[in-house]
Order: sequence, then structure tokens, then C-alpha cells
Amino acid sequence: SLDGGDTLTTDSGSSAADSGAVDAGGGTTEPPPPDSNIAVHCAWSQDSALTYYFSLSLDLDNNDSAALDLRDIELRYYFSSDGRDATDSVVLNYSPIDSTDVVLAATGAGAPAGADHFVSVTFDGCTTGCSLAAGGSLSGAGVQIGMNSGGSGAFNATNDYSYTPGDDPCELVAVFDNGTLIYGVPPGN
Repeated sequence: SLDGGDTLTTDSGSSAADSGAVDAGGGTTEPPPPDSNIAVHCAWSQDSALTYYFSLSLDLDNNDSAALDLRDIELRYYFSSDGRDATDSVVLNYSPIDSTDVVLAATGAGAPAGADHFVSVTFDGCTTGCSLAAGGSLSGAGVQIGMNSGGSGAFNATNDYSYTPGDDPCELVAVFDNGTLIYGVPPGN
């Protein structure tokens, strides 16, 4: 659960800080405990992992007994630029929250092979409906993002660090709460 000081406490009573959680800038190298009360599920909307346009749904589950303030949350999908300009257009295809409240950016991550960039999904502009209820989810559709290669070559999702085929929990998509890792394993960790 999240206490008033934004510390994630697991069912075992340990906090994310006790578990070696990393901050957005690097920090320690151990991932948060597997019994984190947050989970991300991914779904791809194209038939092939090799495509000029990829569309990905990120569904955030809050399995905690307290609500989660989405204004403090950042989701990161780490990918390989496959030799393209990292400023390829990133678009929001769908959001269960007002689309003007969702901020997307593709940026260099300075990460190892397979993750030289990441797409950041934040809810910085959120003014209403900014809380993910205890036991809640962003919805069955999640936040759907897309990226267009602009004709500069196809994306190969299979070499992306965060690529997870199917709808299994996406443990390689990182979730940060006020800059502190609360779910997932960023590159190099």
C-alpha cells in the first residue's frame, strides 16, 4: 500500500525503499518486490511484430487497498529505435481518461542494446478523474499508444526491451510514482 509519504509497502511489510527500488535516474539495481500491488498488462493490435506502425495498449492495475493518484505516475515502454529518428510520431489512440490529460513523449534512454529509447506515458495534465481506485484498472482497453515510423523503415518489436507478446504481465514496462520505481524492471537492472 502507499502510505502518506508515497512509500510502497508490500504485503510482507517491506517498503520499496527497503527492497532496493530504483529512482527514475538509475539508483540501485534491484527490481521492486514481485508482490508489488501494481501490475501492467500489454496488448498489441497488429498481427506482426515487424510493422511501420505499432499500437500498444498498456493497462495499469491497482491491486492495492488505497487509490493511486495518476498525476504522480509515469509508465515507460523501452524500445530500440532500429536506426530511426527517435522523434517518430507518438500518438494517443485511446485513453479511458480525457486525452488532454495524457502526455506522451519518445526520448533517448541511454540504455543498453534493445532499449536506446523509451515512450513515456504520464497524466500530468489530469484535473478530474485522476485517481485509480483501489482494486481498479485503467480499463480493459488501457491507454493505447501508437508510433509511426514515418516510412523510415519498419519497427521490429521483438528486439524491444519491453516487448511482451500476448497479454501477460509486462514486467519490462516500468512504472514510476513520483520518480520512484514501483513496478517493472528498467534496462540495466
